[in-house]
Amino acid sequence: MGDLASKAQDSGSSSLAQLGDRLGVHWSQLAAASERTKLKRMQLSQALAGLDSADTSIVVFGSLARNEFTKGSDIDWTLLIDGQAAPEHLAIANKIRDEIAGLEERQPGEEGIFGNLSFSHDIIHQIGG
Repeated sequence: MGDLASKAQDSGSSSLAQLGDRLGVHWSQLAAASERTKLKRMQLSQALAGLDSADTSIVVFGSLARNEFTKGSDIDWTLLIDGQAAPEHLAIANKIRDEIAGLEERQPGEEGIFGNLSFSHDIIHQIGG
């Protein structure tokens, strides 16, 4: 959720604005979702500051990643671990969950796909089928 995400978000927003200008339209709902996304990302950055480390990253998916966060959206996230599992990783994931709950936002779905731990080693073996 660092600089790269912000640049991608700005690029996507400006592309949409450019298209709207060309077509002479304004998509108010998309603009509102974009603004809500920016605010939510700032809140998350502040709430989750210091919970990542040299071998972990907090990654968001779904509407928050697509710049489409609305009042009905949940926060899909994972604690991505690039290394060996350590006991503190579960404690950090629980802390992330608590911080998101404190923001009074919907938690990820109960399927367990998001709102959990992920290991880069497992993911890399699934890329490309």
